[in-house]
Amino acid sequence: MKELVLYESESLLLQEVLQELERRGMLYRLTQERQDKHGRILHVITDGLAEEVFAPFYRAASPSSGGVFFYHQLLNTLLVGPFFKGGDEACLACMNRRLQAGGKENLISLVYGERNSYSPHPQSAEFIVDLMEAGQLSRELPERYAGRVEHVQFDALRADSYLLNRHGNCPICAPEAPKRSQPFINGFQSRLKPDGRTYRLHSKLETGAILQRWFDRDSGTITHTYRELRSSMIEAGGMEIRVNSSYVETGFGRAYRRPDAEKLGVLEAVERYCGMCDRKSSPAEKRSYDEVRDQAADPADFGLHDAADRAHPAFRLKTYSEELPVYWTPAYSVKEHREVLVPEQLVYYADGHFRQSSNRFVYDSSNGLALGSTPEEAVLHGLFELIERDNFLCAWYNRLALQELDIEDTGLDELKQIMYFLELEGIRIRFFDITMELPVPSVWAVAYDTRENAVMKAYNAAAAHFVPEKAIESAAMEVITSLPIYEDALRRDEAMQERVLQLTGHPEAVTEFEDHVLYYASEQNCRGLDFVLNVDEANKQSVRRVYQDLFYESDRFTDDDLAKDLEELFSEVIKHYKNMYVVDVTPDEVAGFGFYAAKVLVPGMLPMTFGHQHKRVITERLVRERLRRGLKEDFEMNPEPHPFP
Repeated sequence: MKELVLYESESLLLQEVLQELERRGMLYRLTQERQDKHGRILHVITDGLAEEVFAPFYRAASPSSGGVFFYHQLLNTLLVGPFFKGGDEACLACMNRRLQAGGKENLISLVYGERNSYSPHPQSAEFIVDLMEAGQLSRELPERYAGRVEHVQFDALRADSYLLNRHGNCPICAPEAPKRSQPFINGFQSRLKPDGRTYRLHSKLETGAILQRWFDRDSGTITHTYRELRSSMIEAGGMEIRVNSSYVETGFGRAYRRPDAEKLGVLEAVERYCGMCDRKSSPAEKRSYDEVRDQAADPADFGLHDAADRAHPAFRLKTYSEELPVYWTPAYSVKEHREVLVPEQLVYYADGHFRQSSNRFVYDSSNGLALGSTPEEAVLHGLFELIERDNFLCAWYNRLALQELDIEDTGLDELKQIMYFLELEGIRIRFFDITMELPVPSVWAVAYDTRENAVMKAYNAAAAHFVPEKAIESAAMEVITSLPIYEDALRRDEAMQERVLQLTGHPEAVTEFEDHVLYYASEQNCRGLDFVLNVDEANKQSVRRVYQDLFYESDRFTDDDLAKDLEELFSEVIKHYKNMYVVDVTPDEVAGFGFYAAKVLVPGMLPMTFGHQHKRVITERLVRERLRRGLKEDFEMNPEPHPFP
């Protein structure tokens, strides 16, 4: 057998391992170098789990070396791995941070950072030498521990496996972030579409590699997956990312088939991971708009909170001024074809969990955030979401008279069957056209329980897409899956029932995300939907007729090149809005899976916010749409909280 290379230290466990090697007559060599220059595995054996001991090996290793295999003695147990090959793999510090985020307290987290003064377990040395010997016979064994560790508890006859996922703020293995470069600065790349009316470039998206690399109940990026059994008509399920012990983000997938719902849940979880915080750039300094105005977008253009909302007792954000120091991030200006700065808090919705004193002056959410198989695809679908939410809010605040849609002439046969069975139960699904000045079909879907004493009276959603049937189906799936989930929760959860009572007749009490849904659980509050639901159904029009000029008899957005469609839509946006900004928010670990995330910002569009005290109403936007429709400029804005989930 080849000579083993072990790092020389004063470890008690190492001394016992050396004795076992000599007993078996195995060749070995001790070294004080932190990598082997001849391409052999360096075995590092330590007492305890102290960062100052293992961190130098991560900084010294390179892909050309044979890699480093770690063994850590934790009291009378043994932590085996990881096998670090000098790439962009995560380290034990990352694992500890993820265990802490998930509130998982175990022996690893309890002794992390400490040196071990206990004598090794009698089986530890023999176990390690067995692994070394097996590793020389088969290279596959060390590979088993790449990005993974096993905690061996000899007395309990138990071994627990943990996945190592890179933590963006890790001081040991997170690379020094270079200055972010905008991938769009030289324009958008040509992307050949499968056909003129298809805007996702890959129909069969594989997410197995993401789950394999990210899912671990204790130390993974995704820590929990579930199938939502309360959604009886359409498959639904969630993928949870635990940011810390009190904050969990969920990617939710909906589809007619269970495997498709799971894949969509994974992709939405990845999307939300990308939009939480800046995982790409070096820490920035806070600067005021007054200091950077020559190279930055004006924050006021994106809509601010008015004085009445800032006076609400649940409003806890800063008051904006041009002297308020905030963090900035580079974006690509579509109109000016150059890089400009935009407030970081308009790009990342959870920055408060990762930054201290960010001086957040606006409430923002994942508006305009999307994932795609190319940057261009991500930008297009991010813009779809912005348009959808802007159109919904414009219709809501203006209480516009909307055209109801009849979907009988569409090819949505599965959806029509589901709606038939729902109607037998007393639940009606209705669709309304909310398309505004941009040539993108936008649809508002309402699920309404017609039964007396319904626990969950209504649920709303919206969607926008070049293909009207895509928008209808997307909005329908959300309301059809969500209404029974909330209905079941309200039957079981007394606190939720109490919250509905508190909200009934009290729009000012809507202060949290879920309140917007629960407010319209009661029949009394659903009177706020009368301007939509009281539309005479005899005046419904077919989807094909309503979208005849936009889609069915139009050749818009049908180029073979997705980039050309994108540029065509950009030109429409710039006709009506001051500018448009695109930010690449793709972390390296996501790009490694072949996916890209983008955040799109359009100053002047209405942003979706949650908590009635957080609304950011741009009156000029509302008036412009009224004038376009031939309505009076003077109007009373809808005082009810929006019903968007």
